[in-house]
Amino acid sequence: MQSSQSVFGCYSKYYETIYSDKEYIEEANFLYNLLSVWRVHPNEVLEFGSGTSKLSIILASKFDNITCVDSSKTMIDIAQKNLLKAGNDVASKIKIHNCDIINFNIEKKFDLLISFFHVVCYFNTNEELRVFFEKASSHLSKDCLFIFDYWYGPAVIHQKPSNRNKVIPTSNGLIKRSCISELNTNNSTVSVKYKINFVDRNDNLIEEIYETHNMRYLFLNEINMYAELFGFEVLKHGSWFKNSPPNIDDWNAYSILRKR
Repeated sequence: MQSSQSVFGCYSKYYETIYSDKEYIEEANFLYNLLSVWRVHPNEVLEFGSGTSKLSIILASKFDNITCVDSSKTMIDIAQKNLLKAGNDVASKIKIHNCDIINFNIEKKFDLLISFFHVVCYFNTNEELRVFFEKASSHLSKDCLFIFDYWYGPAVIHQKPSNRNKVIPTSNGLIKRSCISELNTNNSTVSVKYKINFVDRNDNLIEEIYETHNMRYLFLNEINMYAELFGFEVLKHGSWFKNSPPNIDDWNAYSILRKR
């Protein structure tokens, strides 16, 4: 897995502004719907790759015990500030661990494990993926669900990555983010090279940041293999926010696994 020093380092300070349009409430509602469909009522929730804990703060309205795990110290610092803003009633329900998922280990089983915003894609090698699913299995109680999203391999190969630019106005100036993406079919990854410029109102450059995020896209047969290897039953593969199967027109997919 890429270290927290190489991804979401300095980038983290701009994360919430860049992703201010992220659909956290829609994600939470989608999760509630999935749990209703599968008739599960979790109490102890674990989130792999919780970032700034925005999703967990929303989920605290439904769940009393949420454990968040993230490897980025700067993201955790932002999460702690978000908990303070949310108030003690919410903060008391959420525990945050600053730890690589690969090294995460507590003597506790959970009723639900979620990992959204394609966290699993940061596990680039087969061995890293093996440990990711092993950690998921070892922290889940029997018959409980593991729900995660990812980049769907056939869609990535069909559509191919594109270069993108985004400009976000702030009260002090502009954040200009560009990314150049390179597809590597030999190891099923996309290398996303970010450049972030923060300029003031007079277009003077204040800060320039470069980060590379290497993302592993996944195929259903891979997920099925890891599920079988670590004692999961595959309940569903779907297109993100939809009830339909993954397809080549949508990079974003999700899977629901149940611990045997």
